Amino acid sequence: MTTNASLGRETVRHGISMVLRNWRQALAVSVGPALIGIACLFGLQFATGVDVFGLMTYSPGPEEVPSFEELLTALIIFVVFIFISAWTAVSWHRFVLLEEYPGLLPRIPQNELAGYMWKTIVVSAMLVLILVPVSAVIGIMMMGLVFLPSIIVGTLGGFAITLVVMWLSLRFGLVLPAASVGAKMGVFQAWRATNPVSGQIFVIAVIVTLLNVVLSLIVSVFDGISPMLSFGLNIGVLWFSTLLGLCLLTTLYGVLVEGRELPAH
Repeated sequence: MTTNASLGRETVRHGISMVLRNWRQALAVSVGPALIGIACLFGLQFATGVDVFGLMTYSPGPEEVPSFEELLTALIIFVVFIFISAWTAVSWHRFVLLEEYPGLLPRIPQNELAGYMWKTIVVSAMLVLILVPVSAVIGIMMMGLVFLPSIIVGTLGGFAITLVVMWLSLRFGLVLPAASVGAKMGVFQAWRATNPVSGQIFVIAVIVTLLNVVLSLIVSVFDGISPMLSFGLNIGVLWFSTLLGLCLLTTLYGVLVEGRELPAH
């Protein structure tokens, strides 16, 4: 039986194990939707004449005003991204919680998918509202470290903000697997459900953040050796990190809301 004291590390261990053991299902819920999303972006570029992929990395200057076509295209890109991400996430949550195995393309449960997309927007809005003052506080705290090199101060500040984002996402984010299976749960219900283990969820945030840093450093070694290999590794790390995040939410929902037990490893 998993105790609250060990929930953090056991949840991460279980999440990694789930991705590795169910890699075929993980590919099934992610590759097909991703390819469809990419095809939609190419189609959008052909239909509008706007450089869609350039727009996704475009950062306008203070005096530059995007055109109406660019703004409309950016909105469509956002909708496509949310839809594909939600499709993948809902399929994974349903595979784990309902044992709904995906086919060549995972099915689209319309009501659950719509609910998931809405909850994603709600959670994102909550994070933005909270992170504005939190980032200001962290920035003020970092100003007290002026005796350190600026790169170290910036790294520490970024790490702290990432931890807060991860911690809040794992707590509010229980509404997402709930929406995937058609269960009703609000963000404050999710907060209350995770309150007894908030410290262990912070442990999860620390472990996952450090894991992502290590993986990024490993990939960066190949930047100067083979750009193509580095690109492929980046895609692999992004895929693994995304599925691991979904596993963590699914596991926390199963344990804290459905009363499941983590399997012994």
